[in-house]
Amino acid sequence: MLIDSHAHLGDSAFDENREEIIKNFEKDRLLCVVEAGCCKNSILNAVKLANENEKMFAIIGVHPENDFEFDAEAEKLIRENLKNEKVIGVGEVGLDYYFPNPNKERQKQVFIAQATIAHENKVPVCVHLRDAYGDFAEIIEQNLNLFQDGLLLHCYSGSPEFAKRMMREVPNCYFAFGGTSTFKNAVNVRESVKQIPLDRILSETDSPFLTPEPLRGKEKNQPRNVDFVVQKLADIKEITEDKMEKIIEENFRRLFKKFK
Repeated sequence: MLIDSHAHLGDSAFDENREEIIKNFEKDRLLCVVEAGCCKNSILNAVKLANENEKMFAIIGVHPENDFEFDAEAEKLIRENLKNEKVIGVGEVGLDYYFPNPNKERQKQVFIAQATIAHENKVPVCVHLRDAYGDFAEIIEQNLNLFQDGLLLHCYSGSPEFAKRMMREVPNCYFAFGGTSTFKNAVNVRESVKQIPLDRILSETDSPFLTPEPLRGKEKNQPRNVDFVVQKLADIKEITEDKMEKIIEENFRRLFKKFK
């Protein structure tokens, strides 16, 4: 069975066919799809989707691009919904310095605040990280206690060396790979997959974004396409797809202890 550890089915891109996609989870061999919240509104949508659909679970948090939304109300929203058995982690949170003039200090404060919530609720932190590896590593090193319940770097595109550094710092650190692992020009991503141990790897789609080859440029991404990702991961690791599926499930259950 397949696991999509990061999707955005609440996105407006799925307004016309969301119900059909979810209805086909069984046929598409999906064991679990994790809906990621990124702002107050999408947190509510993620929890709603998880509550209404057996195979869906949620991670909730405020994305670094939405750092302005993190306030007392957002914190209460995250804390209250983490009591729900189908909300299994804090995310999508982290650092993103890609766009011009990011408020770096604000992003770091919001990330640490949400990592603290995760720690207090004994759930993993699911991270979005772009163009901010130095500051991220510094936060990890200075706040190791906040990540002892797990750290997942979603859509990992960093170097193998950075991955090794994170695994040394955080024993319970994992890396999720999606459609980029299938892109012809993403040599660095495949090199990271090659060097990261099998027991630290998860699969995802980040739907509706990052559609994998051979569908890239032809359709919006959706959870069933995680199959192409698993095929690529198995190929890189030189194991069967069936074995890769089983390893990913084991890793997922080890990281997300609330998943049942």
